[in-house]
Amino acid sequence: YRVADGIWTGSAPIGPEGGRTAVPRALLNFWWALWIATLLSDQITARAQDTSMEPGQQAHALALVAAADAL
Repeated sequence: YRVADGIWTGSAPIGPEGGRTAVPRALLNFWWALWIATLLSDQITARAQDTSMEPGQQAHALALVAAADAL
């Protein structure tokens, strides 16, 4: 997050006084939260696939994989 925040801040436009203008971090924070959510969903789907033995369980695990991929 710190690296992405540094890039976000460093890519802010330069104002009339020569300094960087303040940019809102809402989009950066949203991106970071979404990235964390995808990491967690990948872990959940991996466990669901590992423990699925029956065809119904495997279909459920594959549905979770599709949802995680869409995220």
